[in-house]
Amino acid sequence: MADITVPLLVQLSSSIALFCVCSSVAECLDAALNTLSRALEDNREDTEVWCHYLTLFSRRGSREEVQEMCEMAVEHAPHYDVWWTYMSVESGFEGKDYLCGRLVSHLLEASHDVRSDVQSFQLLESVLFRVQLSVFTGRQHSALSILKVPV
Repeated sequence: MADITVPLLVQLSSSIALFCVCSSVAECLDAALNTLSRALEDNREDTEVWCHYLTLFSRRGSREEVQEMCEMAVEHAPHYDVWWTYMSVESGFEGKDYLCGRLVSHLLEASHDVRSDVQSFQLLESVLFRVQLSVFTGRQHSALSILKVPV
């Protein structure tokens, strides 16, 4: 396993999922998840592997299992893309709103290796997404209060 690189494992898992014609979709999904979970054993901080894994796992696991796996992902690889993948598998307003709040808090922490302009963009995008969630769900008052809070 040490000779296989993470990008190769991601490509392999994608190939398994796409070209697995002899068996059921569930078996293909399990094979891809198995490959990605092996990649995560040695690369717990790898953002790309986590994002692929969470996307596929969300098609198989229960809501609680997916949420638990997403929490593990942001614990090991608290990258912006992992947070957004977590939000994409969350279905309800309350969950997305809560995650947006956590993402904003995470972005405000000083321990990032991200350029300040990139971090600023990520922060703005996250706040505006949270405002958009509120507006689209008829919570205009909440959207306005989000915009009024200094970040």
